[in-house]
Amino acid sequence: MISGNPAPLRIMLIAQRSRVLFRLPEIFSASHVHVTLVARADYELAQSPFVHRFIPLIGSLSADENDSFVADLIGTGVLDRPEDLGDWIIVAEDLEIRLLSESGLPAATLDRLLPAKNLLGRSLFDSKVGLTKALTQLHIPQPPTLIAEDLGELKEILGRIDTSTLVKADSGHGGTTIVHVPIPQNFDLTTIPTEWFPVIVQDFMEGELCAVEAQFVHGQLVGYLYSTVLNSFSHLGTSTDRLFTTPPNDQVEIALTTLGKAGSLHGLANCTFIREASTREYLLIEVDMRPNIWHQFGPKLGVDWVSLYENPPDRPVHNEGSQPIAHYPRSILRAVKHRDFALVRTWISRGLGTWEIRNKGDEVVNRADLRAIYRNIWEKILHSIWRVTPAPLQRFMKK
Repeated sequence: MISGNPAPLRIMLIAQRSRVLFRLPEIFSASHVHVTLVARADYELAQSPFVHRFIPLIGSLSADENDSFVADLIGTGVLDRPEDLGDWIIVAEDLEIRLLSESGLPAATLDRLLPAKNLLGRSLFDSKVGLTKALTQLHIPQPPTLIAEDLGELKEILGRIDTSTLVKADSGHGGTTIVHVPIPQNFDLTTIPTEWFPVIVQDFMEGELCAVEAQFVHGQLVGYLYSTVLNSFSHLGTSTDRLFTTPPNDQVEIALTTLGKAGSLHGLANCTFIREASTREYLLIEVDMRPNIWHQFGPKLGVDWVSLYENPPDRPVHNEGSQPIAHYPRSILRAVKHRDFALVRTWISRGLGTWEIRNKGDEVVNRADLRAIYRNIWEKILHSIWRVTPAPLQRFMKK
């Protein structure tokens, strides 16, 4: 941390119930850092010893809390004086950022809340179409990509493509709104929900999936973590195990430096590249202007987000060397789901990248993670019992 007596740094975290923030208060902890959390009243992180002030979002009994998120945030009174919001504001999820961006709040308030300070940067919020247009405008390498505004345009595009492709909804994450189309001419268009549109149609690229956890300060890329994905919940899903290594070249850094400056980006972001198998070129395929669970390892890998925010360096700081990390508890949950007994043995034997690299200073989060593991295992046991339950008994139990 910074020597001497630095000025207090006020960090405000805004969420509903997102788990991506769970370890941030712990890794932000320092004598001069004050963390305020704004979230739903029953949010587990509110009890964290690393949170100095908790402001609950208390709204109406809405069927979808997202519908009332902005109104509930306004209702807390924290937006009444933008200058009092804090020095560094982090909003947890893509949808929450997009809801704020489209809310009609005063420009001065949005400038404080949002992790981009101009229209190009804000076009990235929860929008794959926005990202595609921005990368095209800035000449940042990406896979060949087309945009379909409706089902008719999608049919026309797929009718003239004869290579494997991906259809991605404009909004969504975790691989849940992506469809792999190996043979476009034989694809059943009715499987694409209407709420996905506009969609992007992107060439399926063979190559290595690379993840970058980045930090921007007033448009400047100040630091990042670089890793390759070892395991994920599904082929296009969220990662569970990674190998963090020194970036092999500066392609990733150049792309994000260009995007950060043009979009006036400000905050933590997580980005995904595909390193194309034949050319070895890095192609940018995803940018989320929010933290993720891997940002928590920054300080342990030599990338201290607080120090970088307070003292932006001339050149971006990144991790060095080689460090495998199996995320706790996500890696264990994947091992149970996929019956990956080799990975289970790695955790039991305290293998490299498991327990020793784990952040474990926040007992509130530790208990939440442990409950997630127990709940997952219990659900697996119940599912196994249900599968061998005789059909007549199943019908009786469903009544």
